[in-house]
Formats: sequence, C-alpha cells, structure tokens
Amino acid sequence: MGHQHFLRGMLLIMVWCIGAVSVSAQELVVPDLTGLNIPQAAAQLNRVGLALGSENAVAVTEGVAPDIISGQSIAAGEIAAAGATVDVQIPRTSNVRIVYDDNDLTVINLNNASINIEDVVFETVDSTQSASFNAGRWGRQIRAQQCTQIWSVNRNGPKDLTGCRYIQNWLTTTDRSAHFWTAAIGVQTFRVVQGDAERATCQAARANSQDTPIQCEFYLPAGNQGDKTSYIYLAYRADRFAVINNSKTQWMPVNTVRFINGLADPAPLGQEFRINAPLFGRPDIVARINRLAPNQCLLFISSAAEDAEPLQNCDIIATYPLQPSQLWWTANFEVQGADDRKRLCKATTPDKLTLCVMSR
Repeated sequence: MGHQHFLRGMLLIMVWCIGAVSVSAQELVVPDLTGLNIPQAAAQLNRVGLALGSENAVAVTEGVAPDIISGQSIAAGEIAAAGATVDVQIPRTSNVRIVYDDNDLTVINLNNASINIEDVVFETVDSTQSASFNAGRWGRQIRAQQCTQIWSVNRNGPKDLTGCRYIQNWLTTTDRSAHFWTAAIGVQTFRVVQGDAERATCQAARANSQDTPIQCEFYLPAGNQGDKTSYIYLAYRADRFAVINNSKTQWMPVNTVRFINGLADPAPLGQEFRINAPLFGRPDIVARINRLAPNQCLLFISSAAEDAEPLQNCDIIATYPLQPSQLWWTANFEVQGADDRKRLCKATTPDKLTLCVMSR
C-alpha cells in the first residue's frame, strides 16, 4: 500500500495508519469557488483538505457565464470538517438529447462540435434488476449533429430519427444487464455518469412505448469546452517519478493509461499496471487519483531518496514508495493510451531530469 499526503496551504499533515495517511479531524476554511471551472475548484478544495461534491447544473441566464461555478453548498469563509464535500452549482446548456422507447435508445449530439463519450456510463438507479452500459462501446466520440443508437432487440440496421444528421454507431444486445433504460426489466429511473460527475437522471421507457418515446437532455463537454487534457505528462529522475497535471484549467485522466514495465523483475507493480485508486490501496484522500486536477501530481519514489519533494512544483496527491531495485523508470518502458497505441519512454539518465509527454 502506498503512502499518501496532502498539501494544505503551508501545513503538511501526516497521520500514519497501516502505511497510509488519513484525513485529519481538524476544521478548515472553505475557499471561494465562484468564477472557477470544475477542475480548478477541485484543485482549490483538495489543497485545503476538502473534496469536490456534486456538480449541480442550473439554467444559463442572461449575464451569467456558462460552465463557470456560480454557487457552492458551503459558503466561502465558513468552517468545514477536513474531508467534507462541497457541492457546486454551474450554469450549463443541455447539448445532448436521448430519445428512447422500450426497444431502443438514441443519443443525439446537439452540438456543432464532437463530444467525448469514452468515460460516460448509463446505469440504473431505481430498478429491480441492475443494468449498465459503457458509452465507449460506441466509440470515443460522437461527431457534431450525429447520433449513436442501442437496441434491446435484434435488428438489421439503425432507424432514422428526427434531429440525427447521421447514425454514427449502433449496436444491438440481448444482454439484459445492458438494458438500463427499459421498464421491461423493472427499471424506474437511470442516470448518466461521466467520470465522477452525474450528468442526468432520467425516467425509464414504459412497455410498448414505441409510439410515445421519452426524451431526456443533459450536458457533456464538447469541442473547446472540453475539460480534459489530451496528453499525459511524466517527469522522472533516478530516484523519483512523477505524473503531473501542468494544465491550469483541465483534468488530466490517468486511469485510461497503461504502463508496460521493462524491468526483468517487474514486482511489485507487475509487467503491466494502471495508475488508479486501487493501485494506491484505495487511500482515504479527498482528491481523485483517477484524474488529476490542475497542478496535482502522483509520486513514485525510492525508499533511499533523501526527501519526498516532487520534480516540479505541484500538489502531491499520493506517494508510492519502492525499493531501489523496483524503480521501473530506470529501464525503458512503454505507455499505452486510450487509443491503444504503445509509445516508448526512455530510461532515466543519471543526474538529469527526463520528460515523456504523449497523447493519453
């Protein structure tokens, strides 16, 4: 299990418990999140030891900037317990519509830009049978004004639908565990989740509803509204290795990236591994290991290192100590991103900083 610590202003609080660091029971001052976007707010909260809670979409009104936080559940300057969550309100205009009956469901991109769906999941909320569907099965993106479609019955092709310029991807599945939208398996409501954010909760389609389809609208980042970096940034030297989000406004997802260890003996991480919460033993921390907020980093470090400072200025979210013989970046290694391409990162050079930046 790794060792974790948090930077809370100038105070570094470490509570050792079976090799992990727990959140202190102290009380903290809530920062002002208004005027920030979601990744920036997460970084501000994590820096003082608080967690980002729900992202509650509100209507965009005149004079209010979309996609910028307009309110928060605990007012700035108030006191909250360490580890407490702060919900935020953010004005957003729906840009995705789903139209569905008990046989099929269509996702319509209302934007003039592509939307990324690789981390979007549809799942039941109120149901007698659990069901879910990963939108990545349709592909990584839905192009502007185009659609994707899923059927719960066998069919030879997609169906045309008003509002769809083109059915980009479609599939059929008789696997009931994927039929998240239909009351035929006892579903009352289902939700749309992207990463850690819930985008919508929708009513299920009633039986025999082909003539009365239901619509549900919600927001997904699109085009230049995207809130994720297109790259992963790695910096390392002989005794430490850092995964760093040096973006000022975007998340840097890391859980979609696979590392291929080039050491002859790849223990304890193994020949292949991903950087995610389970790797660090599901630590009791307020930040999200699966995607780093701006200026956050993860650190792998040799037990022989003289200090635990990162290679560049960043807030360390979690630290994983390794024996000197287990430092996998001392040999060439490969990184495989969400596009399944493997890219080579060179072994560290003694007394020099090595950078490896690539598409994630």
